[in-house]
Amino acid sequence: MSMQPYILLCTVGISLERHLKKWRNKEMSAFAAADWEEAAQRISRLEPQDWSCGAEINSIHALLAEKDVTAQPEIHFFHSDTDAGRDIGRLLKRVYELRGWRDNAVRLQVIEGLRDSEPKLFRTQGLRNLVRQLCDRIRQYGPSACAINATGGYKAQIAIAVMIGQALGVPVYYKHERFTEQTIIGFPPLPVALDEELWRNNLGIFEILYQADDFVSIKQFAEEWDEKLESLVERDVQDGETFLILSSAGLIMHENFRDRIDLGKVEALKPAKRQEEPRIGPDHISAKQAEIRSYMQRVTQDNPFVRICRSFYANPDQPQKNDFRLSRGQVVGIYSDGSFSVKFRVETTAASDEQKWLAVDKLRTWRQERG
Repeated sequence: MSMQPYILLCTVGISLERHLKKWRNKEMSAFAAADWEEAAQRISRLEPQDWSCGAEINSIHALLAEKDVTAQPEIHFFHSDTDAGRDIGRLLKRVYELRGWRDNAVRLQVIEGLRDSEPKLFRTQGLRNLVRQLCDRIRQYGPSACAINATGGYKAQIAIAVMIGQALGVPVYYKHERFTEQTIIGFPPLPVALDEELWRNNLGIFEILYQADDFVSIKQFAEEWDEKLESLVERDVQDGETFLILSSAGLIMHENFRDRIDLGKVEALKPAKRQEEPRIGPDHISAKQAEIRSYMQRVTQDNPFVRICRSFYANPDQPQKNDFRLSRGQVVGIYSDGSFSVKFRVETTAASDEQKWLAVDKLRTWRQERG
């Protein structure tokens, strides 16, 4: 028999706000501290299925009644980055404390950028931060320990919660306000698989988009863009130039796979039996060839597991950040002095995808240490 989840990850909306306004007959901004405590006391005395308790309490009660989670789970409330979201989050925490939840068993997490007053911020940061926070908790406690209650909050949160549940094997629950008193529906994990090969072949692109706080120019990915990635990114065109950001689906895929690579358990890279001089394309910015060659030589000489570096792309007008990444199963380096960029394949002794990622990690460390 499988274990009941004891960690409940609960999205928070502000449906409770209208009940409080009606009760006090004044705007939420006029509520004083005493009002909030009185509201918590009042709600804690109501039956949890009473509509006046709001969607979050109603749905949690339904989960408890149907024994889909343990009798007194640890509750993590994820609320919006708004004054109303913070107020309702604190109110819910206080209600459950008054209902007897043990110390530190009710926790609040603000989802930065999740505010509908700024649609672009909502899209580029808010929803992405929701994915990160939910995945972080699931990673922390394990999928079998968690359940997601996606009743409260924006509709987009429900879609994201269901995707996370399918990808990470976590049940997701939802209760509509028109459902009968204790009816709640579940979205159990389905036996579906994300395309790990696609992720591994484009790991460098995923990492760049994952770390970015905003849209990134598609020019960074010249010569390596895979059309299969289209469903995992969102596009924005500005002055004829295309910019990308990971969609929620892309972010979930990356969160799902990235922690599977435990570099501490990867077999050490063997030194190359022979290291060769770098090879540079004859058309690759002739005025900068000595500088490019010198950098590629240092990559080889300072890293015993590197056999040779071979340039394959150059752009005299498009600078990029110096970096190393995995692209289509190959270790790729990027060199730029701020005015141009060159990409080069780094042939190593890595014999597996995990070792290639270890090579990327070591090369990134080398680049950071040398400044």
